[in-house]
Amino acid sequence: MLDHIPTRRQSHILYKGFMSGVHAISPVIHPPTILKLYNSFWDWFDYNSYSGESYPNPSFIPLLYAIWYGGSVTISIRTIKAEFNSCSRSALSTTYSEEVTRWLTKIKFPRSPTPQGLAAYLIGQTIVSKEEEPLTSSLFVSLAMRVAQTMGLHRDPAKFGIEPCEAEYRRRLWWHIMHMDGVIAMSSGLPPMVPDETYSDVCETSELKDTLLGTQAAAKYQQQVASQARLPDNPDDPNICGGPSMVNVYYLTARGKYIMARAVRRILKIQLGTKPLTRQDMEELRSILLELQVKLNSIINRIPESENTSTPCSAAGRAMSMSKSPVDARSSDIELPGDGPTGCPEQYHSPVLVCFHKWARIILSLYIDKAFCVAYQPFLKNARSRIWPAARQSALRHCHGFMKKFIQLATDPDFQPFHWSWPGNHQPMHATMIMLIDLYERPYSPEASKSRAFIDRIL
Repeated sequence: MLDHIPTRRQSHILYKGFMSGVHAISPVIHPPTILKLYNSFWDWFDYNSYSGESYPNPSFIPLLYAIWYGGSVTISIRTIKAEFNSCSRSALSTTYSEEVTRWLTKIKFPRSPTPQGLAAYLIGQTIVSKEEEPLTSSLFVSLAMRVAQTMGLHRDPAKFGIEPCEAEYRRRLWWHIMHMDGVIAMSSGLPPMVPDETYSDVCETSELKDTLLGTQAAAKYQQQVASQARLPDNPDDPNICGGPSMVNVYYLTARGKYIMARAVRRILKIQLGTKPLTRQDMEELRSILLELQVKLNSIINRIPESENTSTPCSAAGRAMSMSKSPVDARSSDIELPGDGPTGCPEQYHSPVLVCFHKWARIILSLYIDKAFCVAYQPFLKNARSRIWPAARQSALRHCHGFMKKFIQLATDPDFQPFHWSWPGNHQPMHATMIMLIDLYERPYSPEASKSRAFIDRIL
């Protein structure tokens, strides 16, 4: 078990990198719960060097390796060279990836599933999944879905008296699987494995900060928001440590992603059904898209952009902040910055958090364009169809919007911590196809030069 573990200092760097670069995008764990397990592992490790006592919680080991793996794909190359004596990211990440697989086998996953085992499996597979290869890289979702159903994750945990933190952990696992199922359905043109929500009653994941889950303050806040006695909070400014907001930007962004996943299921149910499309279906498609647009724009408007321009959200500033020791040598033996009386329990790298706010606003806006592209694409395979003249302007506007945002997300150096998910989880296939069909039919249209420029850039 101990053959490939990093030093405690290296582990802290990877842990922080995972939290700010991977958990930020795909939250499938409950960080305070995992931090306790993480700290207890290091306590055991220090003691074990003298006693040889076996580790009491082996199901946590694959998740620990998955966290190190996630950290290795998001930290800067500068940090890898300075802290890990490794010249390449792939050499570092491959070691941890292989250990995730090995340890999942050792804890008998999926035959004996646990939340930690399922989380480790999802993290490892999500990082390598590719939307352009929907069949070869998507088989993990069917396994994860069956494991989740076996564990009862498709039923809302509140109905069974499960305490709030564990309940939220279970909801995050379930909704991540539902989201990935939708992503694969979109890219493959095949129906989702769970076509509707008849077989699941899991509530949406919470926006609340992890440290507030289950508290009286959180219950009062949720009651007031539900009764419209107050507006929902906006996330804290990313430069503020431990601000007054009740919500965490990671979970607000994830909620937007899951709203998108629900909308895509409804779109695909209409498109991929065996009955011919009716005018009523077209009206329903339109209402789904407009409702999605309103909901995602309301979330985008709640995410604050950094007011402090001096915080480094540049590649150089971020690399410097991430290559420093997470904490000084003495305290790094005791606690992580996300823990302890002087730490910020909800954030790990403030400079990366500034970049995440910027990234989240763009990605949620991109989801709107993507939903329109997915909805239009089947009707536009024949550009001479009757639907095309009426839909063309709207379709091209959303295609161009998608391409502009996609290119920014894929090329802006500020987003390096999140580049592991690009372009694998977000391919521009639908928008590209619509634009190519339109160019083929109308090579000299007023929009043609703009479409050509975007396609050249994308390729």
